[in-house]
Amino acid sequence: VNCTSANSRLYVGCTECSGKTWSAAALADPRGRILVDGTLYPVSLTRITAREEIAAAWSARARKYGQDPLAPLPADYWLFHLQSR
Repeated sequence: VNCTSANSRLYVGCTECSGKTWSAAALADPRGRILVDGTLYPVSLTRITAREEIAAAWSARARKYGQDPLAPLPADYWLFHLQSR
């Protein structure tokens, strides 16, 4: 699981996400929490399926981790938008 910011939006994504405990839980109940600098924030998780938005977040993730932002997007990459509730 990794955290990325793109276009002023916060995302969490993972590869091979299908069947993972946290992603199944997020689909079943989108209410979540994120811990930032010792503070716990309530969020809603929404799975993103728009390829353009996923590609933008994937490129931002690659830049964050010093990887090639033009690297191909894995077919099994899932992306969730986190929004305050």
